[in-house]
Parts: sequence; C-alpha cells; structure tokens
Amino acid sequence: MSSIDSSIIRRLMAGDEVAFRIIYDLHSGKVYQLAYRFLKDASWSEEIVQDVFLKLWLNREGLNEQGDMWVYLYVISKRLCLNKLREI
Repeated sequence: MSSIDSSIIRRLMAGDEVAFRIIYDLHSGKVYQLAYRFLKDASWSEEIVQDVFLKLWLNREGLNEQGDMWVYLYVISKRLCLNKLREI
C-alpha cells in the first residue's frame, strides 16, 4: 500500500486507532527523513515525528477524505521544522 485511500482517512476521522497506525507506519519514516534534512539532528527529528502525528490525531475530524495524506503531513512537518529552526 503506497498511498492512503479515502476509507482509511474516513476511519481515522472517526477515531479509528488502527487507521491511525496504518498512516503512521506508512508515513513516519518519510516525516523523519524530511525533518532530518531540515534540522540535521536525530532527536529533534524524532520530536517532529511525534508532533506531526499528534497534530494529525488532534485535527483528524477536519481532514478531507479525498485529500493526499502525504501532502498534509509534509506541510505540517515543514512548518514545525521551520518553527524549530527559528527557536534555535
């Protein structure tokens, strides 16, 4: 499974933790790689992964079930990385 279909997103939106885990398993490595490219720090990159998926869970009800999950996660990841770079 290389992309998330709308049924998984609908399940996530309804609070399905298995759907969340599927999305996490599929995308957490890419989020980490993106964060590491920005931050050049493993622990900060791990923190970004946690923050991204926390935001996904907390904001799941507002997702677009037809949207591209990776694009959504990419935007959150990039924003959090840029915020982290401003802090240091």
